Amino acid sequence: MSALNPTMRVGDQIAEALRHNLELSRKQASERAVSMLEMVRVPDAPRRARAFPHEMSGGMRQRVVIAIALCCNPLLIVADEPTTALDVTIQAQILTLIGDLCRQTGAALILVSHDFGVVSRLATRVAVMYAGQIIERGSTREIFEEPLHPYTRGLIGAMPELGSRFATGQDRLPEILGSLPDLLSPPTGCRFADRCPEVHAACSAPPPDVALREDRRVKCWLYADDQ
Repeated sequence: MSALNPTMRVGDQIAEALRHNLELSRKQASERAVSMLEMVRVPDAPRRARAFPHEMSGGMRQRVVIAIALCCNPLLIVADEPTTALDVTIQAQILTLIGDLCRQTGAALILVSHDFGVVSRLATRVAVMYAGQIIERGSTREIFEEPLHPYTRGLIGAMPELGSRFATGQDRLPEILGSLPDLLSPPTGCRFADRCPEVHAACSAPPPDVALREDRRVKCWLYADDQ
């Protein structure tokens, strides 16, 4: 919503990235900008390229930002909460667009999100972070169907299922008690220990990064004996 320069036409903002990085002429960059808008499925791209950001909806502006990100053919895209502030219908369109474009261009995608629906839809592998550390890694299916770390289990457990007593408001959702540690002076042991329902004496020391099987890891003393 605020990434685009409100004083510049959106086509010029795409062209600016092209001219700076690919050293295209003004005409070449303008033509490529229109083609990028067409690529991200902005209707009537030549006219939209002359629009200012305030003349476009939130979903259209998000497409413009995606066009800028893709215009120089990156090998890697980092998408940090790409659907924030968009309604559910537009979110679905943007997620489909990102997935399709990555497949078309061959770009890899790192998605940063707290939205499990977004993660399950786009990601093939997941790394769960807590207090600045990766505490669990695995395929998306493994993370959602077999969460290992107590923090991951707490996150998954706090998601209401359609039709459940939690979703209908009859019961309270489980919660993770406590708060994040001070990251300027983090605990010497497990950073989740003060909030963990399964904490024990070993947690006063830094937990090992345990490899349970290929590409499945968890940073927790509960699995140390399985190494």
